[in-house]
Amino acid sequence: MSPRKDESRNFFARSRVSTRYPLAIDQTMSILNGQRILVLEEQASIGRLLLDMLEAMNCRVIGPATRIPEAFALLVEHDVDAAILDVKIEGQPSLPIAEELLRRGIPWAFASANETDDLAHRYEDVPIITKPFSSDHIGNVLRSLLARNRS
Repeated sequence: MSPRKDESRNFFARSRVSTRYPLAIDQTMSILNGQRILVLEEQASIGRLLLDMLEAMNCRVIGPATRIPEAFALLVEHDVDAAILDVKIEGQPSLPIAEELLRRGIPWAFASANETDDLAHRYEDVPIITKPFSSDHIGNVLRSLLARNRS
């Protein structure tokens, strides 16, 4: 017997899983559950989108920060497991935050809608998330970053 529509709706209401940004892989949620993800994103609307997506994956979002000094302050105030950095903030590269994450051994990914060849050469092992992005892609990138960091 198949569940009635209202029963499936109740399942999602009872669980902490969001139906807004569903994930294809349950494993993503278990790896990401409770992980502290710093978000540095200049555009508030994209920052809110990332916040919603990451919260749906049961991540703890640090930020989103919209400016580099704000991201530095968050790094001082919070422990961070991984980060997603907008490539450019106010027309300047987000490299100071990237260098601080590198110094601390915190994995991160860049996010950009523009050409990023210079970053690909400078940070060969850092994934670049192309905007627009999907929840599945964000989850897969973070899962990969955290798995690499654990090994």
